[in-house]
Amino acid sequence: MLKTTTDNLYSYNIIEYYGIIYEYQDFSKENLEITLKKLELKAHEMGANAIIGIKFEPYIKSEILRAASYSAGRVVYGTAVKIENNHNELNKFKKMYDDGILTEDELNILKNH
Repeated sequence: MLKTTTDNLYSYNIIEYYGIIYEYQDFSKENLEITLKKLELKAHEMGANAIIGIKFEPYIKSEILRAASYSAGRVVYGTAVKIENNHNELNKFKKMYDDGILTEDELNILKNH
């Protein structure tokens, strides 16, 4: 699944928006990769194949009964979307390759992003 902090995806068209998804990361319990994987699973369950606009906001949670007990973490959120490759862009890149403007390696990089 494609994940990005930007709101736009070069070479892709957003064909459906599923909405905002979020996950809490407790620094003492899990690393960011696990949190992003949970976010990805939520998006996948909705039918999305990408998450755009991923943001990270810190938070501090205190236990009411034990005022001395705090846990720090962050909220990780983004927008679940369905994307498709923009074939017009791909054709433009192929023409640039045919015209000698792009190398084969550059073309492959652009095709895969």
